[in-house]
Amino acid sequence: MMMRRVGVAAAIAAVACMGLLGCGGGDPTVPDTPDGTVTAVAAALADGKPQVLWTAMPASYQKDVTGLVRDFAGKVDADIYDKGWGLAKKLVKVLSEKRSFILGSPALAQAGIDKAKAEAQYDAIVGALDALASSEVSSIAGLKSVDVGSFLRTTGAKLMAAASKASALTKKDEYNKEFVADMKGMKAEVESVDGDTAKVKITHAGASKPKTAEFVKVEGRWVPKEMADGWAEAMADAKKGLAKMSGEAMAKQKPQILAMMGAAEPMLDLLLKADSQEKFDQAIGQTMGMVMGAMMGGMERPTPPTRRPMPMPAPSKDAPAPKAPTK
Repeated sequence: MMMRRVGVAAAIAAVACMGLLGCGGGDPTVPDTPDGTVTAVAAALADGKPQVLWTAMPASYQKDVTGLVRDFAGKVDADIYDKGWGLAKKLVKVLSEKRSFILGSPALAQAGIDKAKAEAQYDAIVGALDALASSEVSSIAGLKSVDVGSFLRTTGAKLMAAASKASALTKKDEYNKEFVADMKGMKAEVESVDGDTAKVKITHAGASKPKTAEFVKVEGRWVPKEMADGWAEAMADAKKGLAKMSGEAMAKQKPQILAMMGAAEPMLDLLLKADSQEKFDQAIGQTMGMVMGAMMGGMERPTPPTRRPMPMPAPSKDAPAPKAPTK
């Protein structure tokens, strides 16, 4: 049902913004008709332009999502956030510079990963990680001032391109053969319009019969009725979730989190310094040793029980008296 598909797509956009995967500002034109909205959104998504989701949102919805991002940026610990993204950037560097060593490492086979499949999708996955790590939301300062509209246009589009590339290297290629194909072949026709409500017949690619979806007009934008009906509740729930981000609780965990991050950095440096497969494999082993050591060090070791002297059995009444030592 298109109502659900567009609603889910918009919800994903909102969640992405909340989770800092962002949403992106526009450029595809969204017509002022319910059927035109459906086909415009579908065509833009098929073309790898997720910013259409933002363009199709009513202004108040955009404001709500932007507000959630700002609230999150104000509550998350800046040191942890920036340190985490710093590690992500260094990880991307390791993945990029040590590609041949990683794919040639015995650890790959030991982990049960098929080398051919890993090699085929490697660049697409690393590209997606790099897109996020180099985006404006990879620092607390950037997050606080991010333009939610432009984020999807840039980083969001890169993520869609990476997903398409990675999917194309699989046998089923679900992203391109199912999602993109469906978006490209989607057709919409107005069934009825009554003021700010409308029913639209939507035919999916390969479907024999159309399905009817309800839309409502909100601030000049046609949105799925299901999405409009649940928007206020979804935003309220999101705000409640942010309100539970206790500064006191995070302050207690902060030293431990930063210590773990601090331990991870030299591990990545060790991998970066390796200039041969042998040294890289040795570095992998040392890194795993450090990880295990850190894990064991963080576990509470049980206190050994106090040993008490074993009681000596009482001598029997019939037992002979002990002899005096011979001089």
